[in-house]
Amino acid sequence: SDLHPVRRLQIQLHVHTQLLAQVMLLAREALGSEPRFLKVAMLPYAMLTELCAYCDISLAYLQLRARPTYATLLAPALPDEAHRDAPTPAESPHSVFSVPGMHLLPPLLLGDSLGLKRVYDAGLARAREEMVKKGLRAADGGDFRLAEEMRRLEPHLNRAYLPVRESSSSRSTLCPAEDRLFAVGLLRYGLGRYDLIRERLLPSKTAEALEQRFHSATRRSTLDNPIKRAQAQCLGGALSVAEDQVLRDAVGALGEDWERIQKEKLPHRTAHQLSTAWQYRLRPGARREPLPLPPRAPVIGGQSLSSAATAAAANAT
Repeated sequence: SDLHPVRRLQIQLHVHTQLLAQVMLLAREALGSEPRFLKVAMLPYAMLTELCAYCDISLAYLQLRARPTYATLLAPALPDEAHRDAPTPAESPHSVFSVPGMHLLPPLLLGDSLGLKRVYDAGLARAREEMVKKGLRAADGGDFRLAEEMRRLEPHLNRAYLPVRESSSSRSTLCPAEDRLFAVGLLRYGLGRYDLIRERLLPSKTAEALEQRFHSATRRSTLDNPIKRAQAQCLGGALSVAEDQVLRDAVGALGEDWERIQKEKLPHRTAHQLSTAWQYRLRPGARREPLPLPPRAPVIGGQSLSSAATAAAANAT
């Protein structure tokens, strides 16, 4: 709270610039084996490019403002005492966008070693994907060297914000943050959709690894965890939006064969759940009404079983 607002803003810019640069470099390294990291690499690249442009514009403006009056050719003639109060170039202007290591970003972003400028200039998403599939190479034909680029930036980085893996007592290949993200994917896309969860949320993991983690995290002996809670919520609650769409497509292709739909499309749901959801929510023209009440108790001698039991208890007393 004692910091000047400009200084506080500069600290925040330093933190975010560092995180963006690290995400970009790590994603660029992953592009060599997994093209799905293209969007992850291009987003911080575009943001850092725009940040560098703002830094250059603000510095140029401050340098122009700091020029002494006698160095401006269009300035009118002023008395000698006015020149004494004019700013001198001894104090170099400083922009709030100038954070530690900012001078290293333009050569990195525009250089051939990173190779993302050619992808960025391609414009169309399809053209970018084709370039990545063919392989991104440096100007000398070599591969991207992550360790070398990180060593160049490391002296200007705040070590508190370097990438670290959260410690975990389990032997899982997913860290606790990835477990929470996996649980979000289960709630959003449904149980068993490991391919979709991998594509949208966890591209660094394989579908097999996600399936293995799901089974290990949902065992009866496993302690409470986000994945186990997500499973209970999916099984005990209504169908998710993604499951509704899967059910619509399945009914359109297979008809109202609930056993087959349950087996092939939504194995974590029961056939009764699918039938109920279709009849009372998703079927065209279905009335959105509560589920039907259970049938009334059979009548014996003009009285229901519950009424007869009540009367018998009253007579016994």
